[in-house]
Amino acid sequence: MDFRTERGKGLWALYLSLGIGALLGGSGCSHQARPGDPVTVPTTMIPDGPAPAGAPGARSAGEGMTSVAPLAVFFDFDQARLREDAREALKQHGRRLVDEQTSAWSIEGHCDERGTVEYNLALGERRARAVRDFLVAYGVDGSRFETISFGEERPMDLGHGESAWTQNRRADLRSR
Repeated sequence: MDFRTERGKGLWALYLSLGIGALLGGSGCSHQARPGDPVTVPTTMIPDGPAPAGAPGARSAGEGMTSVAPLAVFFDFDQARLREDAREALKQHGRRLVDEQTSAWSIEGHCDERGTVEYNLALGERRARAVRDFLVAYGVDGSRFETISFGEERPMDLGHGESAWTQNRRADLRSR
């Protein structure tokens, strides 16, 4: 297409206005997020098998990898005290972490949707620290852990009842 002709200039102006309209107009969705709306967390696709040698993100054998699986421990309503089932799960997890001493872990505190954002962020932090403190007391090096609270922002279950809330009151341990 020759942009020096009148027709070419008109098409160029059309393409330009469509591009700018798409950028400024967003996706065309008129719904604005409001407090209390469920949060959708995108997941990433993980290809099967290891990355080919030399590819971005490829790791040599054992580098940054762990044989210890992620773990979720659950809490009672408005509590950061570890339940007995959580203590048992953390003991098993702690044994593996003591044996496998190289991996770094993120401990994420979560809450159900009840309570203010600020309160739930603080409660999520207390839950993450309770898990970290238990594992450190068990003998795992505390420098391997990073704690973070997501409060109510990353629910496991998007429902609005006790069964959903039970799943959302948790701390997740993830290898980082």
